Amino acid sequence: MFLLPESPRWLARKDRWEEALAVLTLVHGKGDPNSPLVTREMEEIREMVEFEKNNADVTYLELFKPHMINRTHIGVFTQIWSQLTGMNVMMYYITYVFLMAGISGNQLLLSSSIQYVINVAMTVPALLYVDRWGRRPTLLVGAALMMTWLFTNAGILASKGHYAGPDGVHKTKEASWEVTGAPSKAVIACSYLFVASYAPTWGPVS
Repeated sequence: MFLLPESPRWLARKDRWEEALAVLTLVHGKGDPNSPLVTREMEEIREMVEFEKNNADVTYLELFKPHMINRTHIGVFTQIWSQLTGMNVMMYYITYVFLMAGISGNQLLLSSSIQYVINVAMTVPALLYVDRWGRRPTLLVGAALMMTWLFTNAGILASKGHYAGPDGVHKTKEASWEVTGAPSKAVIACSYLFVASYAPTWGPVS
């Protein structure tokens, strides 16, 4: 970090415009200070600095004023509910879920890794099209789909599974429930579908 140049925006805020231009020329202009990209970036920085100066008296209390409180509420609770959807469980503890579904050994590692591939791959469509879909419909559809897969998983485990004993599945106490046969495959499928529903909806939008 010590070897990197200062941020041009930081330099501009300190009224060190020549240094800011030099950094932009180095990073974007390939040595040409008159490069269109450098000029455009410099104009954006000037506008940003001017805007900040004109609004220097604005504080975080603005977020709680009547004309802003609804937006603040939406932003905060979208992030909260994003964490409470169950995605963290389905990603970080999926090895236990799959262990309870009868997968073990190298196959368990491979099956768990597929979750992360699905998560990355299914995020791409949202990055490209979320502005066309609209954020509200995207969140509503995502919530409905995630609810479906989680309730299905819970129903299968409750009706088709059984207690694995005090030592758990394969002596893993965290995997205290066990399901076998076709229902176990349904649990795996619903887990994948849950991630595939979260990744293009609540993940990127929140």
